[in-house]
Amino acid sequence: MAEEINSEVATNSVTKASPKDDGQLAMSTRLVTLDVVAQALGVSKRYVQKLVQRKAIPVIRLGKRCPRFDLNRVLAAVKRFEVEEMTLR
Repeated sequence: MAEEINSEVATNSVTKASPKDDGQLAMSTRLVTLDVVAQALGVSKRYVQKLVQRKAIPVIRLGKRCPRFDLNRVLAAVKRFEVEEMTLR
């Protein structure tokens, strides 16, 4: 499944880069669609929209109906909600 997501990210990504001092391109940031985020998280597209509405995950709005996401930042935001289970002795 991870391979499917990586290939999906590669086909649905937008590259953003900035030049370095030596004229080469810096590390690129891939922007992905709502579908890719939903698939990566294993949830529905509607739930991703609710997370955006609640401002639980970061979104980049390229237009009114054109949200894009930095997948690394989304995964980091979701990681904040991780709950560590405790066992009773």
